[in-house]
Amino acid sequence: MDKGERLVQAAVLAALYCKGAPHAVGHGETSRWPKVWDAVRHEAPCLGEVADVLRRRGLWAEAAAVDASGSLHSAVADVVAGRVLTVGCPAYPRRWADRLGSGAPPALWAHGAVPNGPLVGVAGSRCPSTAAEAWLTGLCAALAGHGLSVVSGGASGVDRLAVSHVARLGGAGRAMEVLPCGLSRHCGPAGVACLSPWALDAPFSVGQAMARNTLLYAASPCTVVIQPRLRAGGTWAGAVDALRRRLCKVVVWGPGGCAASEALVALGAVRAPHSTAEAAQLVLGAVVGLEAPCQLGLFGNGVVREGLAVKVA
Repeated sequence: MDKGERLVQAAVLAALYCKGAPHAVGHGETSRWPKVWDAVRHEAPCLGEVADVLRRRGLWAEAAAVDASGSLHSAVADVVAGRVLTVGCPAYPRRWADRLGSGAPPALWAHGAVPNGPLVGVAGSRCPSTAAEAWLTGLCAALAGHGLSVVSGGASGVDRLAVSHVARLGGAGRAMEVLPCGLSRHCGPAGVACLSPWALDAPFSVGQAMARNTLLYAASPCTVVIQPRLRAGGTWAGAVDALRRRLCKVVVWGPGGCAASEALVALGAVRAPHSTAEAAQLVLGAVVGLEAPCQLGLFGNGVVREGLAVKVA
């Protein structure tokens, strides 16, 4: 597959599913994106042939949508400029399609250098204690030393500290935030990439925050949760949901006797070692050990949930 074919495939997803884009053609059936992707990937059309390919597959609404004048050409420009990331792009978080199937976002707004290596999720308190900050600082130094990148949810406190530390230690392309609002509503730290499946000017909402949590936990084989509150707040809700849905391994740190941490351990989380070096080794084992074959297979010959085989080459 050549670069031009990949670009057309990415442009189709961007034109149909990138919320609020000037080229967005208003098609709302996001759950059908794997059928669209399969059609354009296998038939490799040029821009002028996309609508015909979709019609042959019975994707009538999508075909009518991309027939809109200029939509695909405008989408190409956004993909080339890095403003839009789609499932066909190498930097797209591979585990999203694996864990979420058709529920994965086919296209997102992007800003900055998106990590293309192993990711570690970090979530936690908006008001971390001194002990929590010290432990997080040590963990981020260890993760950066192992060449790992970090993804967080863009909140103040633990989320922001984690990506800031890793970006400072590892440079651009080593940290990323997945947002519960539009990119224009968020000012991230220097060197940290931002992704948002929402329109550029979309304000924060609780529903979007919950969807963001799913993307955060599904992006990596392991997410570190720091100083959660028992049955309260987004950190608790996101960790419980991730454990119930088995989105990833959850490692939890809390001060001695922390009821929330103990409750998450009872639900299946792993208690974080006191030593940040040992914690980093635990995370490293999950990220590059147990699940590496699954990640590599996704863009090769892997088959993901709902029978979706995602390939970029």
